[in-house]
Amino acid sequence: METVSGQRLRDLRCESGASLREASAEVGVNAGTWSRWETGARAIPIDSVALIEETLDVPLGSLFRPRIREALVESVGGSLDPRLVEFVDDATDCAVAIYLELWGDRDRPAQWPHEEE
Repeated sequence: METVSGQRLRDLRCESGASLREASAEVGVNAGTWSRWETGARAIPIDSVALIEETLDVPLGSLFRPRIREALVESVGGSLDPRLVEFVDDATDCAVAIYLELWGDRDRPAQWPHEEE
């Protein structure tokens, strides 16, 4: 499963009123790269997500929430209690904030702790 949906990126950009060129320039990528993110032809780099969300003026975690919810609904085989959705949203916000606090603009570590052999 993709981490971030290109369609979600497009929806958030359109809701923000930013053109593809405006959004891509603000993030520092060319319009072709942004377009490939939106179509799903290219994965959105995890280290660009926070800047994208800031550019689109959406809360941290906005790009992740639908994918996380989708995976959770699939795992439980049905709908989610609204309290659980709120909890998942809060947990997503915390995870993104922790990532930014630990890694910020630096490259991610060569190997994440859960990837250790």
